[in-house]
Amino acid sequence: MMRSLALALAIVSLPVPALAQNAVAETRKDSAAGKVAKDKPDPARMAAARPVISKLWPLGTYKKMMDRTLDTMLDGIVAGMFSAKASDMAEAGGVAPGEAGKLGDASLQDVARAKDPHFDERMSITMKVMMGEMTDMMTRLEPQIQDAMAAAYARRFTLDQLADIQRFFATPTGSLYASESMLLMSDPEMMEAMQGFMPELTRALPAIVKKAHAATAHLPPPPMPNRADTAAEDTPEGT
Repeated sequence: MMRSLALALAIVSLPVPALAQNAVAETRKDSAAGKVAKDKPDPARMAAARPVISKLWPLGTYKKMMDRTLDTMLDGIVAGMFSAKASDMAEAGGVAPGEAGKLGDASLQDVARAKDPHFDERMSITMKVMMGEMTDMMTRLEPQIQDAMAAAYARRFTLDQLADIQRFFATPTGSLYASESMLLMSDPEMMEAMQGFMPELTRALPAIVKKAHAATAHLPPPPMPNRADTAAEDTPEGT
């Protein structure tokens, strides 16, 4: 269950602009030392990019995005995660087809509800707590996101181009664009498109797991979990 929730958190991070994520990860190989090091942008361009980013991504942007979409996102994630057939997921996880077939057409949600009458309420509360904590975490990281986006802009735009962007942002239309461009990711159409990823992933996951098993078939089997690990998975905190 915790693996599914971790996957859900990964989906929630999608509203963070890919540009910011890529900027954090942008690296180059140092052929002499064999280490990975970041390319540092030109300081003058970095200084010119910062006021641009402060208008595109002011502090508090992530919380605004989550406040707009949290309930809709939670419903979509839970529905998508647990709509898959339990037998397909069990077989993909290594259960013999005959044993997995005993689950019939029941979904993961059906199986979970049968084992835990409070599953829906427990899942709703758990997801809200996890989303709230993730929102707090992302809010604390926003200065780093601003720095990462500034670095990306500094690499991609010249000083003259950054000045042009600033002049545009000084116009009424530009100011509106700057304040709303990132929040567009939380509009209903965008959320619907992103939520469509979860059911697609759920349907594809059994085949993906089988391919992964085939690709790692030459490796020794992984160590079996000890009793302490198994007990932790079975506790309410691990559901």
